[in-house]
Amino acid sequence: MSMITQGKNMQFFVQNRIWCTRVIASVILILVLFTGHSWREYTFWDMLIQWLGYLFIVITTLGRIWCFVYISGYKDDRLIQYGPYSLVRNPLYVFSFIGTIGLGFATENFLAFVLMIILFCIFYPSVVDDEEKLLKTLYGKAFDDYIKKTPRWFPDFKNYNDVEEYPIKPRIFIKAMLESMWFMWFYMILQIIENLHHMGIIPILVTIP
Repeated sequence: MSMITQGKNMQFFVQNRIWCTRVIASVILILVLFTGHSWREYTFWDMLIQWLGYLFIVITTLGRIWCFVYISGYKDDRLIQYGPYSLVRNPLYVFSFIGTIGLGFATENFLAFVLMIILFCIFYPSVVDDEEKLLKTLYGKAFDDYIKKTPRWFPDFKNYNDVEEYPIKPRIFIKAMLESMWFMWFYMILQIIENLHHMGIIPILVTIP
């Protein structure tokens, strides 16, 4: 595949990332639907994986809601540098990555876990690049200064800065908050599938180590 073709594919994902993410999630769901793992159920490690998955999903859901408190309705109006945006430039995607790990644990499926991490690491850096180019165009030197003091992916907690009051646009925020819940809904679907496997209602066709 040529570099031009790869670039076009990345651009397609950037422009249609929500639908592409839904397609990928559907493929992962189908994979989990008919596959199972080889390790024993109800062991310490089995329960640890489940609880880690749940913990990461909770962190992701609350973290994304925290981000939307600041960004809902202001995405292209101002350069947000408060709250989570004072710690890292792309907190929504950082929390989404944590959620991807959580869902990977929740699948209890090694293949699905690896696929989810790889796909995130392949596609979402391009999304971040595209969005930061737009912010550079919109805010110029202010964004350059923001880049110098705020890391892209790994939060710097020494930078934390916030305000006493912040105006929220309720309609936009509530819509964004509901969209943030999809990690939790997906987790619940995975738990339902696991229970249906245990009940023998959905057959396990392939066992993955």
